[in-house]
Amino acid sequence: MAEKHYWFRKRTSGKRSGWTPATREGWIATLVFFVVELGGMALLSFFFLNTPHLVWVLGAWCVGCTAAFLALVFSTGEPLR
Repeated sequence: MAEKHYWFRKRTSGKRSGWTPATREGWIATLVFFVVELGGMALLSFFFLNTPHLVWVLGAWCVGCTAAFLALVFSTGEPLR
């Protein structure tokens, strides 16, 4: 059976567990995550600047982007066991 191709490998140094990008796909996914999250926050700030809901809109955007990225990392990353 062929070995699974992981985009993210588990960290081997430090006390905290987690992943780091291991392949080109992992680095691209990380870069896209930052661009989408920060670009989306800038656009949402522009459109919702004078509304009292700006904090909630930005919070929901950050939580949604982070949840999507973590789902990608969990599905393509090396198991943390």
